[in-house]
Amino acid sequence: MKIFLTLIAIFLVLFISTTTSFAQVQRTLSINKLGNGTGTVMSSPAGIDCDVSCNTQSNSFNLNESVLLNQQPTLGTNFIFGGWGGDCAAAGLSQTTFVIMSQNRSCTASFVIPVNECTNGVNNCDMNATCIDTPLDFTCECDPGFTGDGTTDGTGCTEITNPICDSRSEEGQCDDDVDNDGDGLIDFADTMDCDSCLDDNECLVFITSTLHDGNLGGLHGADAICQQRAIAGGLDGEFRAWISNDTDSPESRFNQADVPYVLPNNGPQIAGSWTELTDFCDNQVPPNQCIDNPIMTNEFGVSLTNTEETAVWTNTNRFGDTTGGSGCDNWSNINIVTFFGRADETGVGWTDSATLGCDNELRLYCFQQ
Repeated sequence: MKIFLTLIAIFLVLFISTTTSFAQVQRTLSINKLGNGTGTVMSSPAGIDCDVSCNTQSNSFNLNESVLLNQQPTLGTNFIFGGWGGDCAAAGLSQTTFVIMSQNRSCTASFVIPVNECTNGVNNCDMNATCIDTPLDFTCECDPGFTGDGTTDGTGCTEITNPICDSRSEEGQCDDDVDNDGDGLIDFADTMDCDSCLDDNECLVFITSTLHDGNLGGLHGADAICQQRAIAGGLDGEFRAWISNDTDSPESRFNQADVPYVLPNNGPQIAGSWTELTDFCDNQVPPNQCIDNPIMTNEFGVSLTNTEETAVWTNTNRFGDTTGGSGCDNWSNINIVTFFGRADETGVGWTDSATLGCDNELRLYCFQQ
């Protein structure tokens, strides 16, 4: 009998020991909600179900288990998600995040009332910058013709002061009675050398690597973008944008060169001269080819790929004159339509393809003067 009882005792000890060894080790996941808004946080597998009435909740999950957390601002309100924090901080503003329960974890989820710092004036954007509202913050972007980080406590926005000459003397200097250096005076500095591309026996043409909506800041704003991109690409000289409004166009604004127009980085020729650039397309060989090669090279000498945007703001016909209309209301209004060209074409479509809403983001053609 004693032997029997001893065997039962040994069996019970072994059973309890074996059962205990198979019990899953668990770790705790804690959720804390922050902010002045409300929302829910739920988990998969189930365990966390923190609705609008709860501020904190915890649940145990198996060791090394992967737990999916999902956030949702309260429906029917203007609350937005302010971001994950704690052990979930890497997920940022994502709808969901995974947590690996290798140890106890604690995550925060913020729900906030959105604030538009751009309209309430609580921002540090420079007077020559545009404030752009984002869900949780704002950004400052310098207006066309200015460069910098756009903030009053940073580098601000400095006007690009490269000379834009409306006419030249025989010596190639600015000769237009215009304050080209922006110092408020018309003096000797305003007759600085404009570095005409005629001196190099060729004029460069490129397409911008950057995209812009139709609010370019007028013709001068578009010219400033071209000048800024040329500087970024290490290209010397003065550059102007191939765009028109209802009164001015490349035909009236450009220095009409009698030397070839070529792409950067020793690229191929676009046209042999201004006359060839704006000549009738049916005078070219082959027929209907208006320019020799497509303008697909940017300021860095890099060609656009077939997957990149090739549409270009122009409002300009093949003769270098306006196609009609004001061109996005003198390139200041994104709520209308205007004409655009396609950089991958060499026929009339290179500059006069169709119309498009000015709220789209396209490129610019830039011509050295």
